Amino acid sequence: MIKAGDFANFVIIAFAIVVVLVLGRPLLIPLVIALMLWFIVKQIRFSLDKVGVIRRSIPTWLKYIVSFLVVVGLINFIVIIVYSNFRHLLETYDKYKHNLNLLVESINQRLNIDLM
Repeated sequence: MIKAGDFANFVIIAFAIVVVLVLGRPLLIPLVIALMLWFIVKQIRFSLDKVGVIRRSIPTWLKYIVSFLVVVGLINFIVIIVYSNFRHLLETYDKYKHNLNLLVESINQRLNIDLM
């Protein structure tokens, strides 16, 4: 059976956790991103260590630098792709706008509603 004191403690702790997460969001988001990047770099280094020649001949600090450069290269590649797609979308905006307006008008006529 749950006691009133136990339930009160649970509510207080849950409320405190929510407050910390909401107020600490500007600090927690970069921390989580940094932890994810660190984990990826570490996993790449572990993968490099599975190759016997690399494990024996290349120092650990150099493997970390190579891993970091691989991650930076992948992030750069993704940013270039997203930027290219965004630029293409801006260049063809008028065509998309016209098609969207035709779709909205068609929905308005068929369903007899006004989406705008």
